[in-house]
Amino acid sequence: VLPVPAETGPSDGDLEDQYISARFQVPLNEAQYRRVVAYIRNKQKTSPAWHAVLYNCNRWVGEVATFMGLQAPSNTLLYPADYIASLRSLNRSRVTDSAFSAHRVQ
Repeated sequence: VLPVPAETGPSDGDLEDQYISARFQVPLNEAQYRRVVAYIRNKQKTSPAWHAVLYNCNRWVGEVATFMGLQAPSNTLLYPADYIASLRSLNRSRVTDSAFSAHRVQ
């Protein structure tokens, strides 16, 4: 129940397919990618302590998604796979819309 230091980089197993429970990809051009990476790196330096209820992994991902112009699920207490599925569902038409990648993430 106490906040702990946030870990914002990959943990052991994070990049192994067997441990991935959900995926959602957004196509970006190089400029958009660089802008999102800069935002993430800044968040990694300034993120508050992790807290299961107040500031968890889902909230962190939702803030990145919002920065990208996506809608983020309001319930950050979902299981991570359910949160990503909700994120995907909320943004399916935005990501497939060709105007999205050229217009929303700048």
